[in-house]
Amino acid sequence: DFTIVPTTDAFGTEENTIREGVNETTNYFYNLNARYNKQFSSRHALNAMAGVQILTTLQEYDGAYARNTTNDFYQVLGSADAIGRYFDGYQNKWNWANIYGHVDYTYNHVLNAALNMSIDGSSANGRYTNHFRVYPSGGITWMAKNMSFLIDKDWITRLDLRAEYSLTGNSRFSSNYGKSYYSSLPYMAVSGIIRTQIPNTHLKPEITSQINLSLDASFLRNRISLGVDYYRGRSKDVIMNIGKSAIYGTSAYYANVGKIDNNGVELSLQASLIRMRNFEWIVGGNISFTESKINSLGGNDQETVQYSDGSMIVSRVGGNPYEFYGLQANGVYSTQAEASEAALTNSSNQAYSAGDVRYVDQNNDGRIDSKDYVSLG
Repeated sequence: DFTIVPTTDAFGTEENTIREGVNETTNYFYNLNARYNKQFSSRHALNAMAGVQILTTLQEYDGAYARNTTNDFYQVLGSADAIGRYFDGYQNKWNWANIYGHVDYTYNHVLNAALNMSIDGSSANGRYTNHFRVYPSGGITWMAKNMSFLIDKDWITRLDLRAEYSLTGNSRFSSNYGKSYYSSLPYMAVSGIIRTQIPNTHLKPEITSQINLSLDASFLRNRISLGVDYYRGRSKDVIMNIGKSAIYGTSAYYANVGKIDNNGVELSLQASLIRMRNFEWIVGGNISFTESKINSLGGNDQETVQYSDGSMIVSRVGGNPYEFYGLQANGVYSTQAEASEAALTNSSNQAYSAGDVRYVDQNNDGRIDSKDYVSLG
């Protein structure tokens, strides 16, 4: 048989609930660019491009919650109790502008050098920080197949060795992090607004510097293709959710406190097993090995964030960023005798029963609580 257990809180007993919401997102994107290509001779080629991009994102959400209608057939907010009725919503506008340029030069189909420059600006940055930042990148490619000692080798079709360096920024975060705003808060039959957070008026983009070393090769008239890419990068000014004392009466504070190292290797292999005039069968695969490690959290050893659904993530210096955090499950108590033998209690000092999840008592104190939380991956 199914059993419904009503929820009881400060507003009384919740017999049923009604929720309504509308979410609207509007994007405007503009892009204007110009290109220049020139072949000076059989040995020299120059390509250039410059442009500007503008992106505006408008987001609006309106929602409401109420409970305890006369019966389940009345499903509109006006038919619910006034006490406990809740209205919510938000507006967010994000503006981004980008001026970019690219130039590359190829010598004798053997050597290619490229340079890129990007100037990004975002409305999400804090009020008292620079809204525009410069991000350069460059690379060089050696097309070894076109060298004299390989050009007449039929078994190799392509052999490129490439080295690149890039500096990029991430400003795709909420505009609210650097601003003060208000949220609705109900109390009995009355609703009001409260200041939600402490704004960080010096918030700036996350910056990533990265080096890539790559090899691309194909053999037997592109029957077999191989790719190897090694990268090593560091992200600094990573935005983290920093907890504040309850004295402030606000939610967490967002700040550029993190440093994260990212290293890895990516391998890919592809083979054309059957090649006919109107049919080709290609099989391939790839594998990657990645390591991410937090180097700094702005003087703290650990930061945890709990979401509205109860889930938690943790970031620790020396560990992986944004790991799930909580109790480690080890099966289920199948019988009451098994639960009694474990002799464990939860954070409310209640003993476990048959059918409950068996959690690992990490510190062996006979109590399952926040002291037993571990990284879950």
